[in-house]
Amino acid sequence: MIQNAHIGIGISGLEGRQAVLASDFSIAQFRFLERLLLVHGRWSYLRMSRFLSYFFYKNFAFTLCQFWYAIFSGWSGQTIFDATFVTMYNVIFTSLPIIAAGLFEQDVTDRVSQLYPHMYQVGQKDLLFNTKIFSFSLVLGVYHSFVCFFFAWAATGDNILSDGHTYGYQWLGVMISGAVVVVVNLQIAVDLYRWTIINHVFVWLSIISWWIFTWFQYSMPALVYMVGFYGVNFNSQGEWLWWWTVLLSVVVCILPVHLYKYIRVYFYPTPVDIVREITYLSRAAREGQGILADNRGGSVQDIHFQGSTNFNATLLAAVSGVDIAMDDVDDDEVQVPGARMSQNSNQSNARSLTEAYNQHREQRVHLDIETPDGVELDMVEISLTDNPRNPRSVITHATAHSRGASIAEV
Repeated sequence: MIQNAHIGIGISGLEGRQAVLASDFSIAQFRFLERLLLVHGRWSYLRMSRFLSYFFYKNFAFTLCQFWYAIFSGWSGQTIFDATFVTMYNVIFTSLPIIAAGLFEQDVTDRVSQLYPHMYQVGQKDLLFNTKIFSFSLVLGVYHSFVCFFFAWAATGDNILSDGHTYGYQWLGVMISGAVVVVVNLQIAVDLYRWTIINHVFVWLSIISWWIFTWFQYSMPALVYMVGFYGVNFNSQGEWLWWWTVLLSVVVCILPVHLYKYIRVYFYPTPVDIVREITYLSRAAREGQGILADNRGGSVQDIHFQGSTNFNATLLAAVSGVDIAMDDVDDDEVQVPGARMSQNSNQSNARSLTEAYNQHREQRVHLDIETPDGVELDMVEISLTDNPRNPRSVITHATAHSRGASIAEV
C-alpha cells in the first residue's frame, strides 16, 4: 500500500521498521503527519508550482523574441541575440531568483498553515498549477516578448545615432536582451510572497550580472563570438533612447500584471489571500496599530466568496481553529440558531446561516470571535447579501471590533 501510493509515509513503532524502509517519508509519531502535510507538503506544492510556472514563462518571453525577429528577417534563421547570451540566459541571468523561490517561498508561516488547514485544499484542487495557470504563463510570456521586441523595434527604426551612424541589429539585440532580463527578474520579484536576504541578492545580482556580462563580453575583441557585437554596449548604453526604451518596456510589462493581481485579490480572493489578510489584521491589532480602519467610510476589501456554503459561512472567522460564539442580537437582526461554531460543527452552523439568510436578506449577524493569534474581537458584523451566481449565503462585508474600537473593516 505504501509503495503504490503517490507518497508513502511510514511510522516507526512497535511493529518494526518495515513500513519505514518501504516509505518515502518516515515519522516517529502519527501527530507529526499534520505538520508534514499542512506545512511541508503545502509549501512544497507552492514552490514547485511557482518554479514550473516561472520556468515556462521566462522561456516563452525569451524565445518568442526570436520569433518576432524572424518575421522581419525573412525567416532567414538569423538570431537577434549573441550566442553567448543565449547560453547564459537560463544559466546565470534568470536561474538564481527561481532557485530562491523554490527553496524559500512561503505564503504564510508554518504556524498559520496549521491553524488554517483549509488552505490545503489549494493543492488538492490543483489551483496553483493547472491548464489555466499554464495558459496564463504562455500568454504572459507572449505579451512580455511582444512588448520588449516591438518597443525596441519602434525605438530604433530609421533613427540616427548621435554620432551619425544608424542602428544595427546588434544594437537592437542588446536592447531587447536587456529589457527581457530586467522584466523576467522583476516579474518573479513581484510574484513572491516572502522576501529574504537571499531573494534580494539573487534578483538584483541576476540583473546586474547582465550589465557586467555586456561590458566585458562586448568590450574585448577576443571574447566577442559574433564580431558585429564588438563595442555595441558603448554605442547602445551611451544613448538616452536605449535607457528610456528599456525603462518603458519594464513599466508596460510589469504594471498591468501587478494591476491584475490587485484586482484578483480584491474581488476574487483565494483561501490563501483571505488567511493572509486575517493574519495581517490580527498582527496589526495585536501590535496596537489602528491604521487598518478606513476613515473614508469605505472598506479595505469587499469579499465575494463563490465556494461551498460551509466555506462561505466560516472562512472569515473560522477557516479552522477559530471559536465563534453568538452575541445577543436585536429584534431587527437575524437570529441564527446555535451557540458556538467550531471546526467540528461548521457544516451545521453553515446551514443555519443559510436558513437565516433565506428568511432575512440584507440583515446582519453579530458574533463574538477570538482569533487563533490571540486577538479578542468583541464583535464581528457580517452582512449576508445575494450573489446571482450562487443563491446561497455569501459573506460580503465584515467589521471587526476590539475593545469597543473598530480595528478593521474587510
